[in-house]
Amino acid sequence: MRDSNKLGSEAGERDVSRGDLELKKNAGRPSGELSPDELRDQFVGWQCRLRQLAVRQDGGRPSAGMKPRVSEDKPGADGGFSGPSGQAEGTGRTGRTGRTGFGDLGTPILDQLVVLIIEREPEETTAHLHHLCRRTQDPRDRYNQVLSLLRAGYYQYPKQFSDAMTALFSPDSEVAASLSELGRCVLNFEQYSQAYRVPCAVQPLAQEEAAYQATFYQVAAFNPTLPPNAKILVFTPDWSRAASWQANSARE
Repeated sequence: MRDSNKLGSEAGERDVSRGDLELKKNAGRPSGELSPDELRDQFVGWQCRLRQLAVRQDGGRPSAGMKPRVSEDKPGADGGFSGPSGQAEGTGRTGRTGRTGFGDLGTPILDQLVVLIIEREPEETTAHLHHLCRRTQDPRDRYNQVLSLLRAGYYQYPKQFSDAMTALFSPDSEVAASLSELGRCVLNFEQYSQAYRVPCAVQPLAQEEAAYQATFYQVAAFNPTLPPNAKILVFTPDWSRAASWQANSARE
């Protein structure tokens, strides 16, 4: 079992305290110019900005960039995951053909999957959410209180978040069972003009793990009928094989 206080790739554990200056510096650079660590930081910063907009402007409703398409990850099946302009995927080069690029290389599994990003040390927030869920029985009051918590700056500091992502499934989900058996997949993100292709290792989380608890109570805060034995998977990116590019997308 993983150390639940070390969620994410090994690269993601380094340099947590550097602040957000590099995120702003790297935001406009093509992925071919970024190291795996810089691409990771750019992606996490992008995810935080999307989630800030969702909780502040759209009532917390997941936007397109929080619901990636899921496809199989088959290294070597496409000659090394060459990109839409023929560049090697391992270099993280930028593509030019939008949705016909990296995201279409693997066999589709799901058209969209809502994923969460989790703090590196989520225990304090989890305890707060747990308290709100137990104290507030009225779903509308609970929703408003949790939304206020998330609006108050929760996503303001990307360096506090792991690069690993989680997703919650029903206890009898065949998709969760299939992804667990495969052990890896590709998450294909698009929103506005930005796209990412992120190969990930996939593992189930045990209920006692901090990432499971963080995911469960964040979802439960918006869904009071959540079953107590929900399945939760963690998706840990391999940034050496990831890529980003500018996409001509309608996924907004």
